[in-house]
Amino acid sequence: MKSQAAPGSLEDVIEHGQSRLGFPPALEAEFQADTVAGRRRLLIICGMIGTLGVWFASDIVIRMFPDTIGLTLDTRNALIALAGLSQCVSLAIPRRHWKSQYFEFNTTVNTMVVGAAVIGGTTFNNGDAMFTHSAVIIGVVMYAGIAARQRYRWTFTSSMLTFIGYCTFVQGETPLQQLIVRSNVTMLALGLVLTLIASHGFEFRERRAWLLRKQSAKIQASLAQASEQLRELSVRDPLTGLYNRRHFEAEMAKAFKLAAQAAQPVSMLMLDVDFFKRYNDSHGHPAGDACLKQVACVLNELADTHGGLAGRLGGEEFGLILPEKALQDALAVGKALCGGVRGRAIEHGASSIGPHVTVSVGAAVAWPGRGATRHALVQAADQALYQAKHDGRDRAVAHAEPVIDAGAVQDEVAETAMVPGEASTELAQMGQLLARGFRSLFFPRDIEAAYQAHHQEERKRHLITAAVAGMLTFNVYVFANRGMFADVATEMLHTVVGLTVIMLAAVGATAFMPLKAWLRESFYALGTTVVAIATIKTLSMSHEFTTLGFAVALFLIPMFACVVARQPFWFALVPTVATIASLSMFNPVGPMAALIMEDTALIIINASVYTLIAAYALENGARKEWLLNEISRRQRQELETTMQHLHQLSVLDPLTGLSNRRQFEEDFSRTWSECGLVGQPVGLLIMDVDFFKNFNDRHGHPAGDRCLRQIATVLSDVARQELGLAARLGGEEFGLLLPGRDQAQAALVGQALCEAVRQARIAHGASGVSPFVTISVGSASMVAGQCDGAIGELLGAADAALYQAKASGRDRVGSVETASAEPVASLPARACLI
Repeated sequence: MKSQAAPGSLEDVIEHGQSRLGFPPALEAEFQADTVAGRRRLLIICGMIGTLGVWFASDIVIRMFPDTIGLTLDTRNALIALAGLSQCVSLAIPRRHWKSQYFEFNTTVNTMVVGAAVIGGTTFNNGDAMFTHSAVIIGVVMYAGIAARQRYRWTFTSSMLTFIGYCTFVQGETPLQQLIVRSNVTMLALGLVLTLIASHGFEFRERRAWLLRKQSAKIQASLAQASEQLRELSVRDPLTGLYNRRHFEAEMAKAFKLAAQAAQPVSMLMLDVDFFKRYNDSHGHPAGDACLKQVACVLNELADTHGGLAGRLGGEEFGLILPEKALQDALAVGKALCGGVRGRAIEHGASSIGPHVTVSVGAAVAWPGRGATRHALVQAADQALYQAKHDGRDRAVAHAEPVIDAGAVQDEVAETAMVPGEASTELAQMGQLLARGFRSLFFPRDIEAAYQAHHQEERKRHLITAAVAGMLTFNVYVFANRGMFADVATEMLHTVVGLTVIMLAAVGATAFMPLKAWLRESFYALGTTVVAIATIKTLSMSHEFTTLGFAVALFLIPMFACVVARQPFWFALVPTVATIASLSMFNPVGPMAALIMEDTALIIINASVYTLIAAYALENGARKEWLLNEISRRQRQELETTMQHLHQLSVLDPLTGLSNRRQFEEDFSRTWSECGLVGQPVGLLIMDVDFFKNFNDRHGHPAGDRCLRQIATVLSDVARQELGLAARLGGEEFGLLLPGRDQAQAALVGQALCEAVRQARIAHGASGVSPFVTISVGSASMVAGQCDGAIGELLGAADAALYQAKASGRDRVGSVETASAEPVASLPARACLI
């Protein structure tokens, strides 16, 4: 079941979305702290640029109204002085006192003062041209919301106060001035709405990106931790903590390579716990595990002391690689190992050589630079180990000759375990892309294709909606302001209606066409460009003074495409540039008209630059949000996969894929309890591969692994047929739980298992029973109860039955009668699994 995210947490906000531009208090404080430096830098830079904008904007006012040059200069100097003071304050605030609201407040004060200056200048100078020029106030609004990217609430506050101030204080005294004011108010209202939409989009995407980055960092940390755990589990023996055999062999391959380059020897110790089978029989498997852990501890200490690498090769067999050690040095380490285990004084009780646990050690040395192979070194160490056992055990024996030339025997390629949870190539590529950015607003081909495919249907619906809404808005706007171009009003209305019909027809036709993303965006950009050029062409035929003032609103056409239709930057660039270039169609008559046209063009260019900034920022934010979402999604998938592998490694035997002993014990306890509730027996088979040590000595450990996997497959098939639970208990020993099976039934399953292994016909060549691999099986059954001691009794009975099978000649099933071996009632075996 999916865990419930805590209210107000990062996960909770991401899961339930952002209903407003704000986070719960703790998250909000963290967001402000993380972003304040970037906000301060942006607002200071934009403040400097805005100051230059005020300087250059005043130049056109001076040329249009030379009689007010003194007032204009005084106003400009005051605005620049205020801006400079606010910049100094922002720069002087110590870092520990940085708060976003300080810098936002400074910017808001400056923009509102500039807006107030425009309003004041218009009311002071009652010339018609001044009312036309007052349309420049839209630049103040767009500067705050788009260039400076003020937080939405600050943009909303300054924009609304500026709009209210303009509507309140700018009142035309003549019908012509009133007409210009109404037109400007309409343009300002529409521009304000579009600016607020852009401002909201900027902050929403910034907050969303911050959330996703935080989530990605948390997932990445969890993934790194899980991957490290997984790596350890994949290379470590779960019981002793030493390296497992696969990693041991991989490290041996590295040691051989380095030794060959340096012309140095590699020594190896192979050790075996003496009479360990008897120890397990006398003390039980838990005590056997504890014994192996102590032996591993001694081995690991010596490995650390002598710069070696220790591993558990299987069962009670261990290995130690000693790079650059001579045979005499390795033998000395082997003798120290025997003494270290003796020093632990682990009570044995079933050893024929002493009261305590001992080990036998074989030592060998190889020269990789002279043709020696790892396989030959292992064989030599193994032979020395057998010699140590033959000589009386509890001793270290060296192989007589160094391994120099392996002849025709070649090493198998050492397998390096793949560690799930490491970042995939594509995920790593996405992370690098996010880190370096994507200034061109394009991803590499495969990622770009995925991005476009993800947005294709949404973009199609959005563009259709935007086209319909845009043409309706355009119609209403032109109709409401037709008095500004009275001499071409009829032509203009015809043009607008014609463009609307054409655009809506094109939208309807392309709505059902399977167009590629770039082609659909191209059609929309082309349509916007046609609307802008056709509108300017019709307006350019007017001789009305006010037409030049109305032309300021032309920036709304590309702005609508950028902010509402959210066209990608490179597509939005086309109608924007076309609108600016088409202004050359106007042919003003007279010096004042030329100045008004120049003023109008500057306002449009300024607004268009802000429009392109908005288009770039919105697309960059959209791409970043998608990329972060995709990274987060893939990280969650990898984390889930890694956790599954972790779980598998904790409950499954990595070689055979069967349950490991830890899981077997849990299954045993659970099955015992479930069968106990209905008074049913639990059957148990414990099996052992006959003469497996001989098989490994003859064919090598890799072949031994393949043999165990084949037997595990046979066991798994039988378990599936008999509704049993199979596990590898350690080394060549396996177990099979049979819920609901009595003694006779369990023995029959054991016989079927022996036959199935025979039928597998796995060549042995060193068995005293058959030319093929065989198994011996111990069978026992008890009626389940709640007493844990009874579980131990059943295990002991199955173990005793296994030894009975071996003593009777192997390749057979041994059975031992236990107390309460018969079920209370005859119920199906499946009943215990419900």
